[in-house]
Amino acid sequence: MTPTPATTQATARSPWLGLVVLLLTAWTVAPLWIAPGGLLPLVDVGSHLHLITLLHHHDSSELFQHHYQRVHAIVPYLGYYKLVDWLAYVGDWLAPQGAGLSWGIEWANRVVLSLCLAAVPQAALALLRASGHSRWLVLAVFPWLLNSDFWLGFVSFLLSIPLFLWTLAAHLRLLQRGGAWRAAFVAALLCTLSVTHYLLWSVALALLPVLALRMATSRHLPAEGRLRRLLWWPLRELLLGLPSIGVLLPWFLRYFVFAEGVKTSDQQVAATQGTLLERLSRVYGGEHLAPVDNLRQISEHLFNIAEPQTASGRWTQHPGELATLLWLTGFGLWIFGAAKQPHDPDRSSETKLGSSYVGWALFGVVLIYLIFPAHLVRPIILWGVNFRLIEVMAILGVVALPLQPLRPAATVRFQVWIGTGLLAGAALLVAAVAGLTVHQTQLEYGVIREAYDAIPPHKRVLTLRSKR
Repeated sequence: MTPTPATTQATARSPWLGLVVLLLTAWTVAPLWIAPGGLLPLVDVGSHLHLITLLHHHDSSELFQHHYQRVHAIVPYLGYYKLVDWLAYVGDWLAPQGAGLSWGIEWANRVVLSLCLAAVPQAALALLRASGHSRWLVLAVFPWLLNSDFWLGFVSFLLSIPLFLWTLAAHLRLLQRGGAWRAAFVAALLCTLSVTHYLLWSVALALLPVLALRMATSRHLPAEGRLRRLLWWPLRELLLGLPSIGVLLPWFLRYFVFAEGVKTSDQQVAATQGTLLERLSRVYGGEHLAPVDNLRQISEHLFNIAEPQTASGRWTQHPGELATLLWLTGFGLWIFGAAKQPHDPDRSSETKLGSSYVGWALFGVVLIYLIFPAHLVRPIILWGVNFRLIEVMAILGVVALPLQPLRPAATVRFQVWIGTGLLAGAALLVAAVAGLTVHQTQLEYGVIREAYDAIPPHKRVLTLRSKR
């Protein structure tokens, strides 16, 4: 398919876009490096770094070898853990003299977190290019880099977000242009997703065949060959998911289906007797929310979690709520501009197919959000399942807008430009609040590092935990 002049104008690379993306990425990543030797206020990161420390120093530590046994298995989170483990060798080499055992690992973790954040706008740009939409829409993606999952320390999930977006972009290119190597690339991305985080991997497995089925009947494709597309495309996408299923299937069967004494949330032991179907029926269990509660949950996981808490009460106005107001207002003005701008009949069929694809992808993720449980209670307790899709829904909502943020139609120019300014302001504010939060963490807990260094090796330690 040959792009029309209108399509080329919509997707052409602006000489300023790269510079704006680079500056906003640096501004967003900067809070991670405010205090390279300090602790980051990310909830689950401590437990992740503990496990990575065991992996990294297991072969050289008799203490670790005495208490832990290395298991060679392919499991979810492996991508994040091994990436930090490998980069930690570089960190060990860069470590200043007298640095503690964990300096190289914490440095490597900051690098991986930085890559997680920097990769999201690049993946969104890839999907924007494939869909034929304006790349300047990426401005509204930046506030979502420092999302609630970032503060909760769900690093593996953060790493899976750009991989998921790249998978959608690669799949859209496959539908548009075909090719065996594009199909192999989609399968490779799915395999990478499977060892990064299983949530978005499972979403992709469910979404790609459905999108292929929907796009096969699109009016933006020639009628000739429609029956072949209808039969072959969904089947092909199912086959492309098989390698990634094969990667995780041994782990799933070993630990959740045939394992002895699988624990559930109520501490009942799952019986290992019965048929295979009966065992599988006991594998899954979840806590679902009502539709209204799911909508309320979205408002609770926007940007409010990024607000710093201080004893002085300086931030009683909640800057996270201000960022939420800026983003929602700016995005609303963009939606208004997209709805009111005149129809462009000169768009190419490929661009129309891309717009349809991202729209249906957004609808699919919203539907999955409503279907998935809020918490997984069986076979493991996984807190927060569907709310992790909120930032994915927001990013796809941005990508799906057929809008030119800097060159809108004359009838909506004023509203769209105000929305662009508000969204850029939200990106700047979220990163600034994150930097303040990290800085205040160093002031309050900076002495913990000195306390760690003062503990003699192989000594028992009594931890006194503050009620606050």
